Amino acid sequence: MKKKIPVLVLGLAILGCTLFSISTITAYLADGDSARNPIVVGGNHISIEEDFQPEAIKAGGKITKKVRIKNEGPNRCFIRARVVFSDSQIGQYANIDWNLKDWVYDSTDEYYYYTSALDREDVTSWLMTAIQFNENMPAEDIEEVDVIVYAESYQSFGFLDYKEAWADYQSNLK
Repeated sequence: MKKKIPVLVLGLAILGCTLFSISTITAYLADGDSARNPIVVGGNHISIEEDFQPEAIKAGGKITKKVRIKNEGPNRCFIRARVVFSDSQIGQYANIDWNLKDWVYDSTDEYYYYTSALDREDVTSWLMTAIQFNENMPAEDIEEVDVIVYAESYQSFGFLDYKEAWADYQSNLK
């Protein structure tokens, strides 16, 4: 009987170690953790607002055309705009009344930059208010023309001013 007890004790010890090891390994392999980190993609949405009364173009004539941009998106943003004529011949005879107090023109890219960031639902000051045509515009160059306004926005978060924001925009294009 003396020999049976140590074998029985040894067998129970091995069984206990095996069960403990299996439960430990199972717990290790079954352990998990999760964290919910939703990422929300920001967005900008702007609209161009115009006060424009179509009139016939004539030498020496003046047309009222007021243009401003509204931030309709959820984020604060910077604005830039470009204005071009559908017929460049007419453009050479046009003098536009620009607002250079709140907007800055950059001749390298031909955009007007609004110097302040716009909060949601804010509107820029007028970019332009009128187009005056020169007296010396030849009659043969007078025709119907479109004044095309193109505007872009860039989120302002993390930038001190419009220059820094748009420089970042340009660096991301590369």
